[in-house]
Amino acid sequence: MSGMTRLRGMVLIGGLVPLLSGCLVVSALNASNGPATGAPTSIATFDPFATGAVPKATGATPSPSPSPTPSTSSSPSPKPSASPPPPALPAGAKWATVDSEQVRFAVASAWVEIVPATMTTTASIPADVKAIAKALGISARELIDRFDDIEIAYVAAPVNRYATNLSATVADVGSLPDDDWVKTTYSEGKVKVSGSERLATRVGDALRINGTVTVQGASIALTTFIVDVGRHCIVFEVAARKRADVDSAIARLASTLHEI
Repeated sequence: MSGMTRLRGMVLIGGLVPLLSGCLVVSALNASNGPATGAPTSIATFDPFATGAVPKATGATPSPSPSPTPSTSSSPSPKPSASPPPPALPAGAKWATVDSEQVRFAVASAWVEIVPATMTTTASIPADVKAIAKALGISARELIDRFDDIEIAYVAAPVNRYATNLSATVADVGSLPDDDWVKTTYSEGKVKVSGSERLATRVGDALRINGTVTVQGASIALTTFIVDVGRHCIVFEVAARKRADVDSAIARLASTLHEI
């Protein structure tokens, strides 16, 4: 299966989590392993969600400084600028890590972590995950299975049988999808796209797609945040009943995402 096709499937598989996300984005990017065609060449050079701009490397080679003459004193040559320090952990947050790509980001400290690969038996499912499942009215095994193929997920305490959630998975594609991909992928599901934008983060260029979907009669706000980290793309998805809750989680993610 090609990269873009798998990413489209990831998007559509998200829609099978009615009590949680109802998102549409996690397998469609694998339709093509090469770079996406028709992608816009202009991408924002800073993260609009971050507290400070994160400049992109330009690739320009600095001109060598002239050598000082023996009779002229000179200031010491400036040292190469170091990589920007990692962001501070926001108040009320904890670190989450996508181990396979060695990147870290912040999530709300009260959210419960789900790592399907480590929760294969009833005994291996933590008590807090079982409590979330009980509040949702499903078994712990069913809750874990709903995040099948997801590398890591975080779930808030359920309210009226719905839990705000964030998930992250890795798509085996080397570039962000183009605008035609977005249009085609979302036209195949029930998510109504309200807007998209391209921006840059500390770890690579990103594509943000905002949308809404109706799940069991309730309107769910969601955002898919795809980040190109080099050989792969990480697909983050956040869903909540309130758009403000989604925007808050995405802002925290985008402003704190960094390599470790």
